[in-house]
Amino acid sequence: MMDPRAIAPGSLMPVYSWLKDGRVDFGRTAGKLAALRTLGVPYPDDVVLRAAELATGQAELIRADLAEQDVQIAADSEMIALIAYLQRLGRGEQYDTSSPRLTIGKEGE
Repeated sequence: MMDPRAIAPGSLMPVYSWLKDGRVDFGRTAGKLAALRTLGVPYPDDVVLRAAELATGQAELIRADLAEQDVQIAADSEMIALIAYLQRLGRGEQYDTSSPRLTIGKEGE
């Protein structure tokens, strides 16, 4: 996301480096999920109530994984939030909302 062409020289993916410095306010996450529920998104009550805790836990796991790859980034960066979103699309390990850990299997397993 910092420099897609460094990985794939012909990539058309734009640079998202500005997301590294943007911050996410996890305190607003429960309100966002509650608003989405009014539109029909089936978030369970416990997920809405624990939204900040779950989002913070998921962000910290992603940050730690990146740190193992020598990438230093704050857990509350917008880039981490985008990575978490992409993972929820089934493109990576799925976050288990029943505990602060990642599940082993991929979506559908």
